[in-house]
Amino acid sequence: MYYRHSNLELIFKYFSSVILSNRYIGMIFVKLFKWLITKGVRSKFHKIIYKIYFGGENINEAIHTSDKLSRDGTASLLDYAVEGIDHSSGFQAALDNTIRLIKLSSHNKHLPFVVIKPSSIGSSLIYQKISQQQCLSTSEINDWNQIKQRYEDIFQFASQHHVKVMVDAEQSWIQPAVDELVIQSMKRYNTTQTVIYLTIQCYLKDKLTFLQHCYQESIQHHFKAGIKLVRGAYLEDERRHCTDITEFPIFSTKEETDNNYSSAIEFIANNIKNFSPFFATHNNESIDKIVQYSVLSHAWSGQLYGLSDHLTLRLQQYGFKTSKYVPYGPMESSLPYLLRRIEENSISTQSFIEEQETIRKEIKNRLFHRKPPSKLDQLDNKR
Repeated sequence: MYYRHSNLELIFKYFSSVILSNRYIGMIFVKLFKWLITKGVRSKFHKIIYKIYFGGENINEAIHTSDKLSRDGTASLLDYAVEGIDHSSGFQAALDNTIRLIKLSSHNKHLPFVVIKPSSIGSSLIYQKISQQQCLSTSEINDWNQIKQRYEDIFQFASQHHVKVMVDAEQSWIQPAVDELVIQSMKRYNTTQTVIYLTIQCYLKDKLTFLQHCYQESIQHHFKAGIKLVRGAYLEDERRHCTDITEFPIFSTKEETDNNYSSAIEFIANNIKNFSPFFATHNNESIDKIVQYSVLSHAWSGQLYGLSDHLTLRLQQYGFKTSKYVPYGPMESSLPYLLRRIEENSISTQSFIEEQETIRKEIKNRLFHRKPPSKLDQLDNKR
């Protein structure tokens, strides 16, 4: 499982999991690292972090990483992890990069999905105005039409090449425009095969109702709803944006979010004929819930590259199609993305505690030249 890591990287990974498994120390660690990045402090420490959690600085390095993952039967979802693009040349570059990835994926069975981030191919301000049903100026209408055309170019090309497209989630004040656009596209492209997957963030209070809406739309228009379930990624952004706490769109406790995720799993399982699900989770209880349903046994699952390898292995042993979400991009501009991902997943402390144990055993095996247990032995131990 950890063959791709050097001894130094593995030791660093172990101590990182120890730190992040303590919520308060982990928060201090992440904030300190963020501060170092804003001050432009770079070190070998950063390079080690980058190598553990990133697939590379460019597409060729990311594909090399995906080849390594494929040795364990794990697919890759390549994600160009540079954020903050908000100009036409950047949108065009993101579109061109996505088309290139679709071409590559069509010839590589280990790259079944191409990931697109809505704000990388269109202005967040335009999405927000559409979401809030505000009037657009003539130039904004033109911008919105260009955004829709970029989606159309991506979805049509992906459909022709039999490649799946995963549309990432955005903040709650941007997401409604994305949801509507993607559902309309599903009606065209998800009829004979599931090309498009929409991401649902279960920490939002209204998302179970929205999932039910997707179900009704799929029945009425005869398509399969591609749905990726996640817990949520923009908690701090949501807190900063919401001025009225009574209108805060996110559940106030992790337990409520967990319950909502479980309810979404149950709803999809009970209506599986209308869904093509993808379960993105770093939570053992969610995996326990998923494996209860035999109808979900061939669903896709995924974790972030560099995190929760033990959960990826567990799902694989239960027969699920496993994948790693592999970010790539220039180290200087990608580390903020990485920290946001680590911060949002450090809440799941139990996962870090469990990973500590598997890493500790791997380090001992290397030090004493022991033969690592087979996958079957590892599954038996978990039982």
